[in-house]
Amino acid sequence: MPESTSWNFNKKRFLSLPSLKTINMRGFTLVELLVVLAIISILTFITLGSFNNFQSRQEVRNAATEIKAELRKYQNYAISGQKNPDPTLAGSNNCESTGTLDHYQLIFVEFNAPFYRAELYCPSWPNWTRLKEIRPAWTDEVEIERVGYERGALDINCRIIWFNFRPLNEDVELMCWAVDVTALADRMYIQVRGSDPNMRYRINVTPSGLIYEERL
Repeated sequence: MPESTSWNFNKKRFLSLPSLKTINMRGFTLVELLVVLAIISILTFITLGSFNNFQSRQEVRNAATEIKAELRKYQNYAISGQKNPDPTLAGSNNCESTGTLDHYQLIFVEFNAPFYRAELYCPSWPNWTRLKEIRPAWTDEVEIERVGYERGALDINCRIIWFNFRPLNEDVELMCWAVDVTALADRMYIQVRGSDPNMRYRINVTPSGLIYEERL
């Protein structure tokens, strides 16, 4: 092919290509921008929702774990015959002055402002000391929703329960208000929930002293 003919062909092809200026001037249309923004908003909403649900689940689980740990702690104090679990308690504020430990008591209240309390009891006056109280229990996001005991298929709501852990004995007295239901109950429980009503845990205590948690 003659040189002039080849140049004319390439020249036409070169001139038909879009210029750099034309390429740089191209961008997103308004519709494309709106679609991208909508996708980002949806992904952000899903991510935040998942994070909030995870946070709520963790708070409820942490509260259940803490309650279980508190129950086991005072149960162990009782089994070991610990007369003064707090060195800052002196004189008549612990059972060292009486020489005898009667029991440790843990109270859980469901109604009004739910709270939890731990107390130490000695056999003579002054016979008790408040060791710990959390009011309201547990946090702004987690609360004690229900307390009671189960007997077979029955689930009895007590509104207020307490556990008496006695020294040198792994058994526990289960009290519904002022009634001893140890011989009746399969287990007594504290039920907690978070901001997500579907996230609930129960901390169970059996008459034999077994303490465990379960997700409902």
